[in-house]
Amino acid sequence: MSASTLPLAGITVVALEQAVAGPLATRHLADLGARVVKIERPGEGDFARNYDHAVRGLATHFVWLNRGKESLAVDLKSARGRRIAGELIARADVFLHNTAPGVVEHLGLDADTLRAADPSSSWSTFPATEAAALAAQDRRRRTNLQKIPRKISAAQ
Repeated sequence: MSASTLPLAGITVVALEQAVAGPLATRHLADLGARVVKIERPGEGDFARNYDHAVRGLATHFVWLNRGKESLAVDLKSARGRRIAGELIARADVFLHNTAPGVVEHLGLDADTLRAADPSSSWSTFPATEAAALAAQDRRRRTNLQKIPRKISAAQ
């Protein structure tokens, strides 16, 4: 199957993520053809990069969860960085984050603020763990693996 025939070809995802839930969700989306742009902190990036150094200086965990993604270092503590992130998100089809409670609201990147900036948009919010579960469920359906048992929790 070529990249252009994958089910999410043409979809752009901007992700503010680290650790497991967000990166796993967006890895599934990338595997299904979405263009995923991961926003990382300047300098250190996602802290999972340094769990070990087994894969060309990067952690195996990080490489496994972030394959097929683009990465952009943006300082979200600066007004310029928040503006850049906001512009990326405004052009995206999906904005996924797995930040601590209140972080995206503090940055002005929450669904309510994004909708207010562009009333024609249809931003909504749900946990990254739910996004990962939905992507995995879609992959099972598309690859005829429906018989695999699963337990899903939407709690973050």
